[in-house]
Amino acid sequence: MSIKVKIVTPSVPLKLLVIVLAVGSALAACGGGGGASTLPASVAPASASGPIRGFGSIVINGCRWSTIQSKVHDDLGNPLGTDNLYMGMQVQIDGNSDSTGTECMANDILVDKEFAGTISSVNSGANQFTLLGQTFTVDTGTFYQDQASSFASLAAGNYVEVYALAKPDGSYQATLVVKKTMAPASNVYEAQGQITNLNTGNTSFQIGTGLTVDYSGVQPAPTGLANGQLVKVVGNNLTAGGTTLQATKLISKTAKDQFANSAIEIEGYVQNDAGDQDPNTFTIADLPVNVSGASLRGLTQVTVGAFVEVKGNYDGTTLQATRVTTEAEREKEDGGRNELYGLAKNGTLNTTSNTLTFTVQNVNVSYSSASDVCGITTGTPYVEVKGNLSNGTLVANNVECKSTGGSTFSNNSFELHGVIASLSQGSSLFTLTDGTTVDYSAAQFEDGSVADLSAGERVEVKGQFDNTNNRVKAVKIELEDKRN
Repeated sequence: MSIKVKIVTPSVPLKLLVIVLAVGSALAACGGGGGASTLPASVAPASASGPIRGFGSIVINGCRWSTIQSKVHDDLGNPLGTDNLYMGMQVQIDGNSDSTGTECMANDILVDKEFAGTISSVNSGANQFTLLGQTFTVDTGTFYQDQASSFASLAAGNYVEVYALAKPDGSYQATLVVKKTMAPASNVYEAQGQITNLNTGNTSFQIGTGLTVDYSGVQPAPTGLANGQLVKVVGNNLTAGGTTLQATKLISKTAKDQFANSAIEIEGYVQNDAGDQDPNTFTIADLPVNVSGASLRGLTQVTVGAFVEVKGNYDGTTLQATRVTTEAEREKEDGGRNELYGLAKNGTLNTTSNTLTFTVQNVNVSYSSASDVCGITTGTPYVEVKGNLSNGTLVANNVECKSTGGSTFSNNSFELHGVIASLSQGSSLFTLTDGTTVDYSAAQFEDGSVADLSAGERVEVKGQFDNTNNRVKAVKIELEDKRN
């Protein structure tokens, strides 16, 4: 996993909500996410990095970040919308929290795609595939999007985009695989990693276990490259039997001074001992981490290969960890790896198996229960669901009924995406194709105006759910078809 630098984690697009970043135990007890555009005067920088684990605003370990003012873009500078976000996608969030760490706001969301290209081989027995000389492992927590629905749907020759976490042996754990019908016209190949075997004489270096990068075609010619430096490379041609990428663009991912002293959280594998022989320093997610002052939860010591979530402060060079937690421990504390916030729909109770099934944010949910919860089978209540996703279904450990709130970060604030089915301008209401009613009477508009609302228009709505009138009270509406 890469570091943006101001660091402080069958897939579903961010269509109805919360981005749950499975990163260390962060800014504990944060409240809701969407609803307001300002924080109290006393704020501090705060950031997070990791794979998306759910939907509903942006949630980090139960802390939901408001995204009302946030901008979304990829690491090549292309603007995106929150509808372009998917489960398992690696993102980095920069923003602020108040002095108590209970209210948070995202200012910038960076989508960080690690690799893109054509699969060279698939090993079904090992649940692995190779791409650009790298080995990727999938498990039940790996998500799939577009033309891919499962690992079985992948084959040699498929063009894919891969979001992944680096492992200490040089391989990767895939968190999201996006299979495309064909390669794009440009920026066909993308790769990210630390430079090794740098040869400035023939303008080449290696990334990972099997990819050579020829950067002679990059303009302006890059300077100051060094072994160990984290870079992103892009190109349109592979040579030398598919093992050398002719790069057309090279982006340094080195940490920057303006991100110093930011409260940050990251998730990843402990890759190595940082090369300094200090038993308290490691590299995690390509970032130096010092754990000498950290409390350890779920483990007695930090060792290479462990999968951990780290919370601490970045001093411009090293993440000074205050807490290191295993994923199993965090799941035990929080009730699961994944969270969903939004309207529960399509509820069915199977009294034979005592299983309540429904959908939240277009994600299938299964909950062991002998009775209806929150009136899910008879209505569309606003709920918070926590559990673990397995092969596209959230197996819930807890379902909580949420009610209308009025605070800046109220518990019923969330975001949704959809297509307008019908419009009632006289009452400032429109209905989405999924049946959700939106009240836009007090909404701010972006990439368009109220005059642009019409049936068939794709919109992104941020606001709160009004249980009394069974509708979403919009705070902000973006017209996605008119986005630049």
